[in-house]
Amino acid sequence: MARPSLLRFLSLVSALICGLAVQAQAGSLDRFLNNVEFCEESPGLRALRADLNNAFPIHPDDPIINYRLAPKVLARVARRLPVPVQHATIREDSGHMLFHFEISGSYRGLPVRSLDLYNGRPGSQFYGFGVEFAAPQATVEAMFGDSIAWTRQNRPGFAMLATSTPVIVCDPLDY
Repeated sequence: MARPSLLRFLSLVSALICGLAVQAQAGSLDRFLNNVEFCEESPGLRALRADLNNAFPIHPDDPIINYRLAPKVLARVARRLPVPVQHATIREDSGHMLFHFEISGSYRGLPVRSLDLYNGRPGSQFYGFGVEFAAPQATVEAMFGDSIAWTRQNRPGFAMLATSTPVIVCDPLDY
């Protein structure tokens, strides 16, 4: 029969391992999305945008294209994101490119549903990003509302916390 202290120790180790497994599975986006509520692109987010811009240049004749995402492209994106991509779409429409990635992770403890990146033609100064949360609107507003309000008043560009969907939308002008 095991001694009580050994049982406690094994129980503690088991709980620690389970806790680490849950954290690893959840996938933290804290570093990757760092300061997104202030409409700042982290180095990881900026690198993903640059990689996608190189892979999908905008056509000069304003077509509407829904790109097929080959496994090679998804693998390229997966190397840049700290969490797995569950579904992705890439659409070009009238000189604008929208990259939509459904992901499962968390930012500042809130679950993230998707990440959007959008770009215009080079030189157009049109680019931005959005982070949609899988959390109640009130929770997202409580967590990020003050930061977004500060950003709107103190930074160039556009920052918004949507009222209909729990999403932070940013169109910075200082890139």
